[in-house]
Amino acid sequence: AVSSKHNEVVDIGVNLTHRAFRKHWRNVVQRAIDAGVTKLVLTGTSIQGSEECLGLCQTWFEETGAKNLYATVGVHPHDAKTWNDEQSYAQMKKMLSHPLAVAVGECGLDFNRNFSTPEDQIHAFREQVKLAVELNMPLFLHEREAHNELVKVLDEAEAGSL
Repeated sequence: AVSSKHNEVVDIGVNLTHRAFRKHWRNVVQRAIDAGVTKLVLTGTSIQGSEECLGLCQTWFEETGAKNLYATVGVHPHDAKTWNDEQSYAQMKKMLSHPLAVAVGECGLDFNRNFSTPEDQIHAFREQVKLAVELNMPLFLHEREAHNELVKVLDEAEAGSL
């Protein structure tokens, strides 16, 4: 017999903090569970958004006792211009200590839209990779038209030269 553990369905890119879901997010989660999704990972894309994701996860756990709603903590490349060297790293590190936080991200590089400059994106991404390495946590990556630059940062991390 095949273990049910091997048949898990995990949705790793859930955007429950979007205003379209705000009023009925619990119903959205329950419908996913009823459809066979065993875990949902809410995507943090900014400091505030990551806090909101963790809040929903904590609320779900407190209300249901179930550990099937998790969150990532990160600053998306579109929001890289908001990265603050004095605060962002520390804020993310604190959030990532939450037991329902499972990865750093969504972070990376997006040179297609450039809502933040490439320089801001690279800096915020580098800092988030450093944090993931420090905490030994996985990265939830985003890349669009920036493959070589993204790989360069990851290679620097692997070489210990960030």
